[in-house]
Amino acid sequence: MLDWEKGAAGPSYRSSAANTQLVGRQLALVLLNLISIGALPSSIHIIGFSLGAHIAGYAGRALLKRGIRLGRITGLDPASPLFREQFAATSMHSLNNQDAALVDVVHTDGAILWTEGFGLLKAIGHVDFFPNGGQDQPGCERVFASVLVSHLEGTVNSSTVCNHLRGFQLFIESMPKPEPSCLFRAWPCPTRELFRTGNCFPATCDVNSTDGSCGLMGYEADKGLARGPLYLVTRDAPPFCGDQLQATVTLSRAAPLPRGSVTLVLRHGSSSTAFRLHTEWVEAAAQQARQLVLGRRQQVGSGVTYKGLAAAEYGSIPSSLEGLSAKIYFRPGVAASRDRLQLYYVRIATLDGHSWTFCGREKFFESNDQRDMAVASAELSLGFC
Repeated sequence: MLDWEKGAAGPSYRSSAANTQLVGRQLALVLLNLISIGALPSSIHIIGFSLGAHIAGYAGRALLKRGIRLGRITGLDPASPLFREQFAATSMHSLNNQDAALVDVVHTDGAILWTEGFGLLKAIGHVDFFPNGGQDQPGCERVFASVLVSHLEGTVNSSTVCNHLRGFQLFIESMPKPEPSCLFRAWPCPTRELFRTGNCFPATCDVNSTDGSCGLMGYEADKGLARGPLYLVTRDAPPFCGDQLQATVTLSRAAPLPRGSVTLVLRHGSSSTAFRLHTEWVEAAAQQARQLVLGRRQQVGSGVTYKGLAAAEYGSIPSSLEGLSAKIYFRPGVAASRDRLQLYYVRIATLDGHSWTFCGREKFFESNDQRDMAVASAELSLGFC
């Protein structure tokens, strides 16, 4: 454990960021001493959170100048301010994939605008993990311009850094346990937008595959062969790791395209999992507000299909489960109606290749437990219709 409390204390963030280079070089000297008494560079693994990720990078770079390459560096939501590319003429060097034989990075509070997130959004390692897209994390309150708010208030509270801290929390949860436990499986996706809309969920994600199609986020990231940007979904509270699912819902087109929001609530045993499936109407509003969109409408044949992702409690949906119950809620938008709206198709898929489906025609009725909402129920059976 490297204690750099005095260097991190500031008096300002700029001072703390500047100190990362000096502390990184000091860490390199400590590691040189360890190597001189027999430690193998290939067995050294540095884990750094926020500014600590850049300290790890500076240490790796200092050793490279002496011809020594570290085995692995893990960056947990590396700090963004002053380390962003083209942030300023005096931007500092961030952790990158040249700093160790394996550089794995977890992004949880990235943002396109520097005021919106404490972490880097750009892929900088050999393998970069983007849980929930790498920006807004489930269970965290959305704080507009969180970096700017923190700077102006002169304080950091739990709301403004919730997304940022999640990177550290996810890594701690990924540490090996004596008993079999949940794995943070992740998969490649061409774009972040396709991931958010649930349109690149793999048929299977086998961490033992040799084709690099499935990776492991966290402590055992070196055991996965996948490289590049990888994506996954997590739960909104500890334990964050869960059974990752894709929901597909098709509504009728007997009426004009639904203008409103669609939510699927899946019930399995004593647990339930909610999917937010956004219609085109919600997407337009979300884009105006620069908010995260988790689902997208697709016209398929005579229906309109929505997809979304969520993580259920680990082990709550065994592959032997014969059926699932789902409720699909529709909240009409302005001047919208649920008249003639019908539910045609529902499918829930897992990363292990299992699925449960519903095929039929169910009408939407006024919800008794959700005001201003219409609801349709569906019983899903194991396999395909």
